[in-house]
Amino acid sequence: MRFRAANLPIICLFLLLAAGCSNTRYLQEGETLLNRNDIHLKPAKGESLINARELADQLSGLCKQKPNTRKLFFFRIPLWLHNKFLPKHEKITRLNNWILLNLGEDPAVFDSSLVDVTANQMRIYLMNNGYLHNRVTYSYKTKRKRTNVLYSIETGRKYLLGSIHWPSDSTPIGSLLKDNTDGTLLHTGELFSVNRIQQEQSRLVSIIQNAGYYHFNSDYIKFDADSLHHNDTVNLYVRVLNPAPRHTHALYYIRHVYVFSNQDELASNAPKEDTTVYQGMNFICDSVIILPRVLSEAIFIKPGNTYSRKDYSNTIYRITDLGIYKFISIQFVETGDNRLDCIIRLIRAKKRRFSLDSDVNNIENNLEVSGKVSYTNKNLYRRAIVSALNLNIGSEIPVFRKDSLLFNVDVTASITLPQFVGYPGRSSRLSQYANPKTRFSVGYSLLQQSSVYSLSTYNGSFGWEFNETAREGVTKKWIINWASLSLVVPSNLNPLFVEKLNNDPILKQSFSEQFIPAGNVAFVHTTSPAPRRPHYSYFKASAEISGVVSNFIIWDIVLPLGGSVRQDDAGHYKILNQTFSNYGKLEFDYRQYRLLGGKRSEFQGQYGLREGGRAADRQHPS
Repeated sequence: MRFRAANLPIICLFLLLAAGCSNTRYLQEGETLLNRNDIHLKPAKGESLINARELADQLSGLCKQKPNTRKLFFFRIPLWLHNKFLPKHEKITRLNNWILLNLGEDPAVFDSSLVDVTANQMRIYLMNNGYLHNRVTYSYKTKRKRTNVLYSIETGRKYLLGSIHWPSDSTPIGSLLKDNTDGTLLHTGELFSVNRIQQEQSRLVSIIQNAGYYHFNSDYIKFDADSLHHNDTVNLYVRVLNPAPRHTHALYYIRHVYVFSNQDELASNAPKEDTTVYQGMNFICDSVIILPRVLSEAIFIKPGNTYSRKDYSNTIYRITDLGIYKFISIQFVETGDNRLDCIIRLIRAKKRRFSLDSDVNNIENNLEVSGKVSYTNKNLYRRAIVSALNLNIGSEIPVFRKDSLLFNVDVTASITLPQFVGYPGRSSRLSQYANPKTRFSVGYSLLQQSSVYSLSTYNGSFGWEFNETAREGVTKKWIINWASLSLVVPSNLNPLFVEKLNNDPILKQSFSEQFIPAGNVAFVHTTSPAPRRPHYSYFKASAEISGVVSNFIIWDIVLPLGGSVRQDDAGHYKILNQTFSNYGKLEFDYRQYRLLGGKRSEFQGQYGLREGGRAADRQHPS
């Protein structure tokens, strides 16, 4: 029997139809397969649903039971694979098990009780989002062991937020709430939303806790809604409840801070004798893992300050950022007279990390073999200084063609200090939120093609990194490399390769001796999802300049004083017997992540601009 390619679409169509028809054969007596969930929205008389599709998608996500996934337009291939490879006996092969776990899908057997649960969830969701008088009904029909469910939803009139009344008393908490109304998430004229009210409640609780009210929680702040005698609007009244048996909320202060900076997982909670007091904090340990003055910079909870939940969160973040502890516990113990003792327990992680990786790939008929060795010390000299050494070695070995061997090696060493080095002012004046860091790095790379060329690159850099104080949910970071030096030195150039370079100016520039003295600055602005900002964004702007300092030395110091500077045949000035680059570069990168149709989508835009080349000869004014 001969097989004709023209018959292949017919055979595939037959198999897909067979897959669709056979899925119900495996159901038990009385069982049916959930085929579809349909949602029919009916707005109130005289109203239209502008966001009907989005609302339908959100309601569809509340369905407790969903049909099996469709592939290839309308065929339920995962369900068919499940039915075909589900063993009829107890024995199961590895192939069957892999297909069932990775490709198959359990049948969505219709359950009428889940339909009623879904309808109730839809009623609650609509009520929480301004449709206070909604009506949800459902019906389902079964044909050929397939059940379709229809949810008929009458949204009713939507309610909007009316006036918002804040506490009018003169208590400290009442005044605190009135002082923070500018940042409220509730605004007159917006859709009434219980979820938004709960988010506003969390915002107010956070403000009050950060002001020192340790025991304050969401149970003490209430929103009374009044929709009577109003035209489709809901007025809100914010109330602060007092605790019992007290009549007012108490302000709490930090008395002592105890830091167990070297606590083992099995260590007792009893204080040790080795205690160091620094800036009023008690550092307790058997052996010093990190100097107290370094660790204290990561602790925002200070003796004498009022309690603040924000200080608690920042302390967790900054200690984690040090990278030398794997477990952090912060507890507050009441000592009477509205005082708290803060106990910080830290379990250290491994100080050193060593890794070895290798990889083998096939690239254009060449065998690529590569290896990577890395070593990291995360707490050098007990000052949270991070030192790293990385070695990358790779080679492309020709297999089928008579190409020459390509070899590369890359060595990088870096040190990161948790402070500014070379800062002209006093570091003590810097905000604790800045989290300053200084990075030094040096490196060497060699790219060599046997009997063709060798290209060596030496580089080094020095720079800062710090955060700019921003509001909650917004991060601003500055990355400044004051000096970034690179020296490119080609050698062992084959005469045939030199001839090729002469015919390709762009390639020739990459294989020419050059010195690149540069500096760059980058600003990164990121936002995270927030109650009034479900979307988030990333923005980075960077600028790089090269040759500015070198030009200043040549044109404003050396030449005016009667000195001389070496030049190459093209009239380019040299530093360290090397011509140097002279350019400016700007780059912008913006990304926005938005929720569209219940799914997160990304929008991205980039732009770059570069001007310049090498430092050319120019006429110096007499």
